[in-house]
Amino acid sequence: MPQRIPITKRFVLWWPVLGAAVVSAVSYSGSEIGDTDTVTIEVLFSATVSASDFTAGVTIKKNTAAQTILSGTLQGDNRTVFYVVDTAADINDALTWEYDSGTGNIVGLGDVTPQDVTNYIGSHLYFDTADDSGHLVSVI
Repeated sequence: MPQRIPITKRFVLWWPVLGAAVVSAVSYSGSEIGDTDTVTIEVLFSATVSASDFTAGVTIKKNTAAQTILSGTLQGDNRTVFYVVDTAADINDALTWEYDSGTGNIVGLGDVTPQDVTNYIGSHLYFDTADDSGHLVSVI
């Protein structure tokens, strides 16, 4: 007759397997420019991130030309990093963000191939520095 294994021991036997299944790595979620200003790229990650230098290993390109990154600042949600570049972008610019884990130190993030940065410059009424921005006038 087979021996019964108490339910508590069954869960103990499976605990390491279940524990390994819930471990997740950090990944790139998306990026945009234009909500803050024309020199700040906001990058969102899938989980909280940490690094001694968020600019290490990062390349930001505008129209295929690498930009000088002045700073990378982690925001209060610990998932968003604001990257400031030295030259302003406009509505017609195509930007990309990429990461090399060999030279960077964002904990848990692997290599990220060039990802398009969504360009919102000039698309908000409160942000009026782009060619296509407009003014609202009220006539009474």
